[in-house]
Amino acid sequence: MYRYLITFCLVVGGAFPVFSAAQEALDTTPALALDPAQIVEGLPWTFAITTTVTTGQDASTTGDADEPPDTLSEPSATSLFHLFTSSEPYRETEQAKLFLRADLQVTQFEDPETAELAFQRIRDAAHPDMGLSYEWDHVILDTDALFHLHAACTFSEASYRQMVERLEAIARRTDNGGEQIIDCRCGASCKFSP
Repeated sequence: MYRYLITFCLVVGGAFPVFSAAQEALDTTPALALDPAQIVEGLPWTFAITTTVTTGQDASTTGDADEPPDTLSEPSATSLFHLFTSSEPYRETEQAKLFLRADLQVTQFEDPETAELAFQRIRDAAHPDMGLSYEWDHVILDTDALFHLHAACTFSEASYRQMVERLEAIARRTDNGGEQIIDCRCGASCKFSP
């Protein structure tokens, strides 16, 4: 039940990230060792990346805009929540500057059974017409880890699909083809495989 905030001094294509001792400890867990900068690499924007580490009951959150959705509450789970915010606004109004935002939650469980139960809870939460959030969502269950990529509809489908392809290439740690996927389109329903 610890909460750490790790801020990466990183703009994709910029400075090398600064890691804390908590990050070093997580690097020994394959799913949590994922480099979040790879997800947004090659997109037409640069992103600042902020990472929050949660363990135990802290893995369940309130669902605020800057936090992962309330989908996990396993005491044995450890999650990394990566928030991607564009370095420059995509639009400015008199009232505000609007930035592109996406997030990736990676959760490592003690065993595949617990990960499967968490995946089922997410799958059951998908609305038949609105998906998980009425925005872009892609969830991968791979053995004992969940990867949940989420982005606002301000991302084009092409940019979002590029992020999904990068995530799938990184997240799939097994060659057995046993991964389960939830893929939700912006403003539409989800597809499930298998």
